[in-house]
Amino acid sequence: MENNQIIFKVEDGGGWIMLNRPKAMNALSFLLMDPLSSILQEWKANPEIKYLVIRGEGGIFSGGGDLTDVFDRMGTGIENTSEGVNLIYQVSSAVLNFSKPYVAVIDGIAIGGGMGISIPGSHRIVTENSKLSMPEAGIGAFPDMGSAFFLNKCPGKIGLYLGLTGKSIGPQDAIFTGLGTHYVPSEEIEKLLADIRKDKGENLDEIFKRYNRPFEGKAPIEVYQDIIDNCFNQPSIENIFQALAQNNSDFAAQTLSRLKVLSPLSLRTTFDLFKAAEHMTMEEVIEDNRNRYFKWLTTPESISELKEGIRAYIIEKDKNPKWLSPPIEY
Repeated sequence: MENNQIIFKVEDGGGWIMLNRPKAMNALSFLLMDPLSSILQEWKANPEIKYLVIRGEGGIFSGGGDLTDVFDRMGTGIENTSEGVNLIYQVSSAVLNFSKPYVAVIDGIAIGGGMGISIPGSHRIVTENSKLSMPEAGIGAFPDMGSAFFLNKCPGKIGLYLGLTGKSIGPQDAIFTGLGTHYVPSEEIEKLLADIRKDKGENLDEIFKRYNRPFEGKAPIEVYQDIIDNCFNQPSIENIFQALAQNNSDFAAQTLSRLKVLSPLSLRTTFDLFKAAEHMTMEEVIEDNRNRYFKWLTTPESISELKEGIRAYIIEKDKNPKWLSPPIEY
C-alpha cells in the first residue's frame, strides 16, 4: 500500500513504513495521518507481522506536523479543526498501543511530531546524524502527542528544559536521556535492517546488541544537568526565569535569552502541561493533549499566537515573531 506521502510494505515478517516527503522534511500532513493510524491498527491485529520498522526518506526522519496544514485549518470551523486534531491523536494512540517491537530509525532530524511517532516505540535507533527537538514554543504552540510524558522521564529536569527551550540534542544526549535506545553509525543501518529482515524479527534484541555502539564520557547535556535541575525545578515559569537570571553561568544566561524570544503563552502552557503530566499515564497525557490542542486551535488568543509563529518561521521566515500574549515577568 502506498500514496505520495507514505509507503507501507509487509516483508520478511514485518511491517515497513517509509515517510516519503523529503522536500517537506517528511512533515506529518493530515493526509498522512489517516493511513498511518489505520495501518498501525491493522498491523497490530495481524499475527503474521512480528515487528514494525519506520524511517524517513532523504536523510530525514520527520520535521513534525505540517504547519501549513494546521495554518490552513485554523478558522475554517470547529468540525474541520476537530477532524484534524482527532487524526493526530489517533496516530499517537496507535503508536503507543502498538504491542509489538516498534523500531524507529532516527537517522536525521526528528522534530515535534517526529518524536511523537518514534519515542513511544520500543526501539529508537539514533545515528551521528540524529537531531531531536520539541520546538513548539517557538512557533506559538506547545509540545504535544504525549511528549510531556516521555520527556518527563528524562533525568532530573532535562525533559522540562527541552520542552520549554526547544533545544535540539544529538545522539549522545538522546542515549543519555533515554529518548534513544541504541546508537548505530549511519553506515551500518542498512546492514542492521538486512539482519532484521533475514532473522524475520525473531531475535531483535540480539541484533541490536550486536550493532549498538556505547558512548564514552559525559553527554554534552549531562555537563549542565546541575544547573538545569536547580533552575527548572521551580513552582512556576516565572520562578524559572528568575532562577536563570540569578545563576552566574553562561549556560543559564544563554538559556534565559532563548526563553525570552519564545511565546509567553506557549511557555506558560508547556510548564502547566509538564506539571500535570507528572501524575498521568501516557494515554492520559495524549488525551489531555488532544483537548488542549483542540482548544488551542479554536481560541482567539492562542490562534493569534500560533498564526504569528507560523508566519515568522514558516511562511515569511523573518524569524521575528511579535507575540501578543503578555510577557513573563520575573
